[in-house]
Amino acid sequence: MQHEFGIYGGLNGIHILQLLKRLRIPVITTLHTVIDNPTDNQRKVISELARVSQKLVCISQKGIELLRTVYGIPASGCVHIHHGGSSLQNQKRFPSQAKVGSRKQKGVAYLRPSLQKQIY
Repeated sequence: MQHEFGIYGGLNGIHILQLLKRLRIPVITTLHTVIDNPTDNQRKVISELARVSQKLVCISQKGIELLRTVYGIPASGCVHIHHGGSSLQNQKRFPSQAKVGSRKQKGVAYLRPSLQKQIY
């Protein structure tokens, strides 16, 4: 399951937990956001996701660290899978980047499947 706060119904997407608790198949949850200072309800959602999921996947190592230190989730329940965005190091592979000056700029973009979210 892909998790991002605000995609699912209820406060902080808490309604998805009812569905996940009823599943009779293994669940692996990818967390796109791990908050370093969660509200009580955000902490509850992430803790319950950890309980019903075989693994929690984070796209950053920092997310794994926060799951352990802030949420108390054991390292054995978490795995880091790199987001997959590549760095643009080879100007010959990407000649257009030199023309627009993008070689010196860094950024991350991803789509959120929600009408309530904007794409920047």
